[in-house]
Amino acid sequence: MYDLTETDSGTEELKAALRGRLCGFSHALELMFLSERIDARRAETLGLVNRVVPDTRLPEAVFTLANSLVQRDQRSPMPA
Repeated sequence: MYDLTETDSGTEELKAALRGRLCGFSHALELMFLSERIDARRAETLGLVNRVVPDTRLPEAVFTLANSLVQRDQRSPMPA
């Protein structure tokens, strides 16, 4: 669950979302004013996270992502 309340430093995440226009201004305001918890699927729909995987598949998903980064790094160096 994501909690965008000021007491949980959610304000900083919201500021980042607004600066980057991740979820759109109206959604960002709604999240800020209502301080509602949102689940992972809602965060994905809003564009706050790139992907959502079940808890049981998290280690596999992390390994797959890390492996693809390593493979990419070996194929082509990062531009300067």
